[in-house]
Order: sequence, then structure tokens, then C-alpha cells
Amino acid sequence: MNLGSGGAAYLRTSKFRWPPPYSYWKNVDQLWAFRTTAPLRVQSTATCSMSDKTKYKPPYAITLTPRLRRENRIRTIQASLAIENNMLTLEQVTAVIDGKRVLGLPREIQEVRNAFVAYEAMDNWHPASEADLLAAHGLLMSTLVDQPGVYRSGGVGIFRGEQLVHMAPPGCLI
Repeated sequence: MNLGSGGAAYLRTSKFRWPPPYSYWKNVDQLWAFRTTAPLRVQSTATCSMSDKTKYKPPYAITLTPRLRRENRIRTIQASLAIENNMLTLEQVTAVIDGKRVLGLPREIQEVRNAFVAYEAMDNWHPASEADLLAAHGLLMSTLVDQPGVYRSGGVGIFRGEQLVHMAPPGCLI
């Protein structure tokens, strides 16, 4: 097994005197390749070439991908909305997305619905597109503001109680 200089150092300094159950190597035309032989004899090799112009597709199939993606999306939505002071828990966000009734502020529930719709549409957007930015804003702020999906024309500010903490630039400068 070719461990390279790093592997040899591992064998000399490790309290274990056997090599790890994997090997790692690089070639000019191969970005990475990984092979493992675990006690269960699971073997897989993944390669990616610089000359490939297509999206990378792993050589293995994960059957739980839709479920895992959904769970991660729900966690992302809950965490993103929590930054914006949405108080719904992960369980409540899951229930809202599943169409169940939840005890919470109507605005917070609508924020969850809008965020889920926006995340579903995200694959169709280009990050540098102004039209896609406004489309994302339109989905995220639907029924929450008067004019979703357009640049604001008036002034906005951040208040702490009755005191103005920050005044954003006027709408004509945006």
C-alpha cells in the first residue's frame, strides 16, 4: 500500500502499529480517488477529472437523499428565520411545512411557508441575476410586505422601542 510520506509518519508516530484502512493518491488527470476496505468489505471509488464539463455525479446512489435533503432544508429554514427573530422551533417549522396547524404568530408561520417555497425554487435561479434576486425577494416576502419582489421606494429604519437605531439609505439610492 502506498501511504506516501504522510502515511509513513503516521505509522512512526501513532500508538497503533498498523496502517489505516484507506489509501489516498493523486494523479494529474484525477483530482481525487478514495478507496476503503472496512470490516464490512465496502469498496467504492470516486473520481473527478478536470476535463469534465458536466456536473459531478457520484458513482454511487444514495436512496435516502430526498429525505436527508428535506431534513437539512427544514433545519436551514428554521436557523435562517431564527436569525430574523422568528421564534418557531424546528418541530413547529416541520409541522408548518407538512401543512399541520401550529401555535404561533401568523407572520412567523407565513415566513416559514415563503422560505420553503423559495428554497424549492432556488435551483432555477442564477446568483448574479438581478431578476432572480427580485424573484427570490418576491417569494420570501409574499403577503408580508406591500410590494414584494421590487426595490423599495421609501425609507426604512431599525427601531429599539421608540428610538431610531439605524436609518437605511433612501429608496432613490438603491
